[in-house]
Amino acid sequence: MLQQLDTLIGFVLVLLLLSLVITIVVQMVSHVLNLRGQGLEWAVTTLFEKIDPQAGHTAEGKQALLDLAKSILRDKALTPSKSRSSSAVRKDELVRLLAEHIQTVGSKLPETSALKALVLKVPQLNKHQVESLLSVLPPTMAADVKAQVGTALGAVTTTLKDIETGISEWFTTVMDRSSEWFAIRMRSITAITAVLLCFILQIDSLRIIQQISSNAALRARLVESVEGTLRSVESGALAQSLSDPAIASDALDAMKAEVATHKDHAALRDKSEWKDLQQRLGTIPRMTALREGEKWLEGNVPAQDLRDTLLKIYDARYKEIAKDRLRDAQKAFGEGLARLDQTQLEIIPAGFSNYALLWDLRHFLGTLFTALLLALGAPFWFNVLRQLTTLRPMLANKVEEKPESKT
Repeated sequence: MLQQLDTLIGFVLVLLLLSLVITIVVQMVSHVLNLRGQGLEWAVTTLFEKIDPQAGHTAEGKQALLDLAKSILRDKALTPSKSRSSSAVRKDELVRLLAEHIQTVGSKLPETSALKALVLKVPQLNKHQVESLLSVLPPTMAADVKAQVGTALGAVTTTLKDIETGISEWFTTVMDRSSEWFAIRMRSITAITAVLLCFILQIDSLRIIQQISSNAALRARLVESVEGTLRSVESGALAQSLSDPAIASDALDAMKAEVATHKDHAALRDKSEWKDLQQRLGTIPRMTALREGEKWLEGNVPAQDLRDTLLKIYDARYKEIAKDRLRDAQKAFGEGLARLDQTQLEIIPAGFSNYALLWDLRHFLGTLFTALLLALGAPFWFNVLRQLTTLRPMLANKVEEKPESKT
């Protein structure tokens, strides 16, 4: 029984290290492709289609809305890069930037579009500027002319209010869908990466299990290397990410600590709203996605100025924690791979470039099985390995007790 458990522990160790490779690759792909930015482009475009159905009826209109979303999300106020969309935007930022970018991009929209009305009615003018113009009309102006100007300005105000109301109604919904969009694509990339890794390198689970189960010395070396691998993982932020990948909650905790200690936030700490919020921050649910934490702050911080400040701090801490965990993953993988090399386990067959081997049904199924297991992700295999290593001493004690009971 102990032999079978050691075989399983060694096999799970291999799966964990391979999963860390996939985690690193997926995060790099996500960064290169700017998947969060793409997801936000999709969400903002969908939001515009909801508040302006006329614009989304044609392919040209949909493309114009996408161009408008990209223009807003690549504004220098949101991101330093002109070629990459921002990965986050707040509702008030979207409203302000819409009025600005609609003047340059909105000309492509259909004439019946509600958003196009902003271009036609308020070229280079915002709501407050329009109201100021109305207040300074000369007293000698004819009454009917004043009435026409007032009607036109009233139409402008109504259009702006309708669009702002539409953004307010749909913003939370489409941002939630954006988080789902990102999660689905990350899972898809993880699965594709697992398949490519396993079939290109021909990593056969059945062959690996056979090696471990038939070689007692190899089994012992693998079990011995588990402790060092777990210690390497648990020494950094990666352990928290794998056992409980709630980055958003950790970012909120980091935000709370920064506000409580940093000298630049002394004035913020004196606000009554912050003192009330501190108690709620102690009972926040476990959250993973960036948007989940933003949504929590939006729902729990009514004061606009305080909410904007906290959202900026939270976004910065979230990105910092995500980078730390990726760096820890690279370090843990490198150290784990070095230990695995010492065990002399052959994970990648010597003739892996000979893809004719995949015609062997057993080898093909073993490789496919590896891909399916790796698609479960590093957090899953990290927790399984910790549980198995906890179980092993108890089983070893029972095995030692049996011969004594017979005597």
